[in-house]
Amino acid sequence: MSRERFQRLERLFMEALELAPPERAAFLDARCTDDPALRREVDELLAQDSADSPLSLPIYTPIEDSPQQIGPYRVLARIGEGGFGIIYLAEQLRPIQRQVAIKVLKAGMDSKAVLSRFEIERQALARIDHPNVARVLDAGVTDRGRPYFVMEYVNGLPITDYCDRERLDLRARMALMIPVCQAVQHAHQKGIIHRDLKPSNILIATADGKPVPKVIDFGIAKATATEMAVGTAITRFGQVIGTPEYMSPEQAASGGIDVDTRTDVYSLGVTLHFLLTGILPFDAVSPGRSAAAGRTHAPPEAPSVRPSRRVTTANVDPDVARQRRVDTNRELARVLNGDPDWIIMKAMEHDRGRRYQAISELSDDIGRFLRDEPVSAGPPSLGYRARKYARRHRIAFAIGAAVLVGILGVTAGVTIALIESNRQRALSEAARQKAEEARGEAETVTDFLARMLTAVDPDHLGRDVTVRQVLEGAAGSIDETFMQQPKLASRLLYEIGWTYRGLGETQRADSLLERSMRERSSLFGPESREAYQPMALLAEVAFDLGRFAEAESLHLRAYRGRRALLGANHDETIGSMLGLASFYSSMGRFAEAEPLHREAVRLCRRAYGEHAEKTLSALNNLAIHMEDVGRYPVAESLHRAVLEVRERQNGDSSTIVAATLNNLASHLLRQNRPDEAKPLLERSLNIRRARLGEEHGLTSETRANLAAANTLTGQLMTADSLLTTVLRIWERELGPEHTYTLTVKNNLCDLYRRQGHLKQAETMARSVVEARRRVLGADNPGTRTAELNLAQIWEDAGRYSEASRMATSVLEARRRILGVDHPQTLHTETMLARIFRKSHRLDEALSFALHAAEGTEQASGRSENRSAAISELCSIYAARGDRKSEALWRARLTSPPTP
Repeated sequence: MSRERFQRLERLFMEALELAPPERAAFLDARCTDDPALRREVDELLAQDSADSPLSLPIYTPIEDSPQQIGPYRVLARIGEGGFGIIYLAEQLRPIQRQVAIKVLKAGMDSKAVLSRFEIERQALARIDHPNVARVLDAGVTDRGRPYFVMEYVNGLPITDYCDRERLDLRARMALMIPVCQAVQHAHQKGIIHRDLKPSNILIATADGKPVPKVIDFGIAKATATEMAVGTAITRFGQVIGTPEYMSPEQAASGGIDVDTRTDVYSLGVTLHFLLTGILPFDAVSPGRSAAAGRTHAPPEAPSVRPSRRVTTANVDPDVARQRRVDTNRELARVLNGDPDWIIMKAMEHDRGRRYQAISELSDDIGRFLRDEPVSAGPPSLGYRARKYARRHRIAFAIGAAVLVGILGVTAGVTIALIESNRQRALSEAARQKAEEARGEAETVTDFLARMLTAVDPDHLGRDVTVRQVLEGAAGSIDETFMQQPKLASRLLYEIGWTYRGLGETQRADSLLERSMRERSSLFGPESREAYQPMALLAEVAFDLGRFAEAESLHLRAYRGRRALLGANHDETIGSMLGLASFYSSMGRFAEAEPLHREAVRLCRRAYGEHAEKTLSALNNLAIHMEDVGRYPVAESLHRAVLEVRERQNGDSSTIVAATLNNLASHLLRQNRPDEAKPLLERSLNIRRARLGEEHGLTSETRANLAAANTLTGQLMTADSLLTTVLRIWERELGPEHTYTLTVKNNLCDLYRRQGHLKQAETMARSVVEARRRVLGADNPGTRTAELNLAQIWEDAGRYSEASRMATSVLEARRRILGVDHPQTLHTETMLARIFRKSHRLDEALSFALHAAEGTEQASGRSENRSAAISELCSIYAARGDRKSEALWRARLTSPPTP
């Protein structure tokens, strides 16, 4: 039976039941003229309903508290009681032996109507086969005439109780709702609407130590609906259909008749509200009142209070916040502010036409939130979506330099910007004084951007209009369009500046963000939250452009200002703390960076919980810092811990897991461990290709890292193909001198050198060095790595004098910035020793090689760099004829390093 036919049969049967028997024939004659078979099915159900059978006998005898047998089932214990019945744990004895749950309906239920109605449901219920649905196995009547339903037994807790017991943070709670949504969506596809979704009907069992949601009572709410669901929400015995607190407005108003799948969307919205806040969105229904009269729904023109607002205005127990791994209800409100608010409010729209139109849409938005993607319920602003894109990802791919493959020098800053963007979203939301004002601003901005898009002239610009062209038009029209709305103008300047930076248009971003900061300082004051928003991003842009003193000044101003204004524990203060820490790390000022990284991790753990995504991002930044200071085992441990939690929370095929796999692989490449990095990169690439597409920037990121791994393992043709593809995409999308484009070119230089194409390698390497010096500055880590690549090309060409001068310059910079014992410094010494050996300057070679070998002996890194340093030292001793020293050091190659 199709879903539409089932729903029509259900409607006709329930409407016919309300009529007196003599009136039913005329009613069905009029309604079934086009479908005689449907008329026969309704007649059969009506005949069964009125049959003189034990099912039609009135029920007034109270059931025993502890029956020993219910049908073929042996009762083990009474385990619960709901609005409709008492629930028993029982053992099925035949034809198979298993534990089941039996719901025996309470007195006051019209048994013949209940079981007649269940005959309709039985066909659809039998088709429900989903791992997150507790199946209805059987139905019958007890020897005392009491209807019962037999269900799969779920040994678990209601979802709210489980989450509170485990102290799950908000993201983990929302992640549990995805399989719940999938189960309900599956039932909807089979023609079944639950109509009584609430926490007690969503149980959490455990399997292999992991939580498994199970939706129970599918079909039973409808199966018990017969007379009660028509015309009123209360039976003649006072029994309410569904649970008023979780009931949609249309279900309450129609007694359950005028409902569709969107009523379950509403109930899940209320459930999610309670799961995240610990309170209901409305005041409780007063006893004795009807569901329709007792609800405190706000009318469509007056939206209900957002969850983040309700937790601060309602009388919420302080334990609610602590159960969600935050200290106070005010902090809980900050975490709820934004996407969780929007998702819940859309699911609970009073007008079902404005609700999510399917459970799958609700599930998709929760998934987007967990992946840090824009949610459909969120504001349509360009900046919101641009920030969400940036928030998801950390660009960190490998670059080649001899056997050392480094990471982009700005990657930590990019990662911080992603976390900062999330804080800025919260700032943007908090700055709005009223919901209506926010909606008006969003509509104004949306209209403006829409006009920019429709104003593009294909005849003038061609069909392939770029985002840059649209943004250029938008930026040029802000002054004229928002002359009387300076607040909106400053906001748009920020949004478009953010997007320009993401596109690699750093100079354009710089001018727009500087204007936004200047105008917000004038409007709100130079030490206002509004002014600190563009200031924090402008600090990142200044770093991108090599204006390091200015970048430090802006980072410090934003951090100190937010700390004084908002306090050390505020989201925005933590974001600026991470930005400043990243800046110090990028400049090699590790002693200043590390306390900030560690404090940010501590604050995130306290505010959001150990496994919250913000905490994981802060740990990721700390891992990068540990790489920078050469503490590779600690860095690797952090990377793997983050990966383990993200896989557990998001599954093994999510984009956030793909990003984490890429981060860990980049760390391994930095230590010359390509064989371990390759399978991680292949997993990451497969996920990103499937989820994001072949030419997405993050797909290209992983492809570039995989090329670096193939280069190190000697698979040069494969590496060439991968890098050429990435270079084509990034030159087109980002431009020839974007940091990421230059990194790919640097990788290609190393590849060409390994292939013996030294002239081609040198030409490209020179251009990369010049561009990086101009864009990033001479002492930027990426610039020094590019210089070392050029030195190695000269070494291979036998131009030892030029190679030694360049390598010496890099070594001096790394000693000054990184320290004499840093792995990159020691690697540079090994390379310089090799160049001096080849040019027969053995005394100088021996000095550098000895320091590198002894340093890697005591370093905490892996053995690849140690092996290279000791092997070079042995070659120098051999060239000097010192066989004894050579033999002593060669023996160390097979022994573990000195602790």
